[in-house]
Amino acid sequence: AFSTFFITGIFIYSWDLLAKGLRDKSNKELIQGIGVFLLPILSSIPVVILAGIFETPHANPIVVQIVAFILSLVPSIIMVEGGFVMVILGLLFYIFRTNRMAQIIVLVVISVIAHLFDPTGVQWMMIFAAIPMYFYNGERGSGNKNFFYIFYPAHIYLLWILASLFR
Repeated sequence: AFSTFFITGIFIYSWDLLAKGLRDKSNKELIQGIGVFLLPILSSIPVVILAGIFETPHANPIVVQIVAFILSLVPSIIMVEGGFVMVILGLLFYIFRTNRMAQIIVLVVISVIAHLFDPTGVQWMMIFAAIPMYFYNGERGSGNKNFFYIFYPAHIYLLWILASLFR
């Protein structure tokens, strides 16, 4: 998940540069914002090219694994957990950070899109996060952190089991 957070952070930084450049009418910040925005996209080009080359039948599997490992260290929009849709979700959550209803709408739309593109996947279940998002009152919880140390892994395993049963 850290690669997804990192790429999302790059796009958030780009968004802030572009917004500041537009607000201040600063060409320098606009150009920087565009450059930062293009960084994870352009860094995907070697991944795509090498993936095509290594799909040939005579590719050495050890070389493929080494190159894949090296490329996994390069920030790339196509090498993130959950796919680029999760990066878009993170960026849109940031953009609408002051409007919870807009965030919920974004979550619902992206959940529907996730289901349409991968009907057998489980990512669409993130739609259920809209419920606690809607009821969140902006205050810190009661501090039952030990409960969440158990709940979080347990619910992940439960969702995995449910997904396995319904495939």
